Amino acid sequence: MMGDSLTQHFYISSPISLFWRARTQRRKNWFLDTDPDPASIWSVYERLQTFTPLVATEYNGAGALVAPTRASEGIRRRIVRTRNLSGQARQILRKKRFPDLILIWIGHNNLDWVEGLSPTQRAHPEKRLQEIATQFRQNYTEQLQWLIDRAKTENHRVAIVVFGVANLEAFFKR
Repeated sequence: MMGDSLTQHFYISSPISLFWRARTQRRKNWFLDTDPDPASIWSVYERLQTFTPLVATEYNGAGALVAPTRASEGIRRRIVRTRNLSGQARQILRKKRFPDLILIWIGHNNLDWVEGLSPTQRAHPEKRLQEIATQFRQNYTEQLQWLIDRAKTENHRVAIVVFGVANLEAFFKR
């Protein structure tokens, strides 16, 4: 699993709680919850394991971005052990055994279009929004292409599934 906080048991709360959960709540989410307690999450991993043996690995991290390959991940992201999409892709590409299935859900952290804009630029954001969309598309395409290129060289079938959130307002409604 590659992604950001949407793939984890992570949500906004007090700063101490946020950082603690980001560092300690691995394997307690919709993708990889291994707790046999019936009250716990019946994760994708557990569901797939009912009909095939598998090994699941999380490369995701809270706050991960779709950023340029050489972008600095910053102190805040390093504290919570976050790697941007490019870092997650590099981790997978370094593995001797390439996965049969790669799930990717990342991108909502790239929606902060006002960061670094003056009040004048905020009043007319068209240019900035175009720049963000172009940069996002280039960065996502580059990193996805690395995975596709490696998958083509493998001696087994590989599936890459990309999830997307098209309607954030509906996603965050209770």
